[in-house]
Amino acid sequence: MHESESDSRSQATSASEIFDEYYLRFWEGELADDRLKRDVGLVLELAGLRPGDRILDVACGYGRMTNSLTVSGFDATGVDLSVFLLDEARARARALDVQADFRQRDMRNLWGMDGFACALLWFTSFGYFSDAENAQVLRQIFGCLEPGGRLLLETRHWDRMARRFDPVTVRSKGDDFLVEYHTYDAQNGVQKSRQTLLVDGRRIERTSFVRRYGFPEMRALALQAGFVSVRGYDENGGPLTEESDRCVLVAVK
Repeated sequence: MHESESDSRSQATSASEIFDEYYLRFWEGELADDRLKRDVGLVLELAGLRPGDRILDVACGYGRMTNSLTVSGFDATGVDLSVFLLDEARARARALDVQADFRQRDMRNLWGMDGFACALLWFTSFGYFSDAENAQVLRQIFGCLEPGGRLLLETRHWDRMARRFDPVTVRSKGDDFLVEYHTYDAQNGVQKSRQTLLVDGRRIERTSFVRRYGFPEMRALALQAGFVSVRGYDENGGPLTEESDRCVLVAVK
């Protein structure tokens, strides 16, 4: 570990700053290969898609789902705020020789995007704003979908996570480390994560917040956004239970 330089940041780091080159460095390995195949397979199982259907990948990051779905024969568009991750997504699309479309957009404002058969909010991409803004995200996605289109929102299943809440997590990549200290505000349903990154000879301190919704809360928000049918599944596409590790909400327009 290297701690020769200190680069402390403000306490309330925005979500777009958290999902940066360091996010890619510490998470890419866990999300590749078997995990990617499982995730893509789950989307195909739950979304009811046909070859050529248009898919909107909201908070697409470095394009792992967008590019993989394009390789599988779908017309996928990825949107994200992070310029760094979008550049990485485009580079990976070129390496795969696929025509995935990537755009810099704020998920709270998806005006002008419509006609999609499916929209993804994958791998805990929901909950980084106020309750009102999180509800706005779902309304925006509703407007992007064609009639009968589906939203797939995938995240940690709070019923199980709340009982096994880990206050400290550590990730490493070579000589670099990410240490996170987690606390939970039960009054407001918000998890605060204080990050210490020891990377490239620097020490970076920053903090992120995510609203941890239970499935009934997310279902209520989806119905309020206009969706007519909402169901919950686990990480394998089975029924959601109290022991499910992850939750996939499927909402139909």
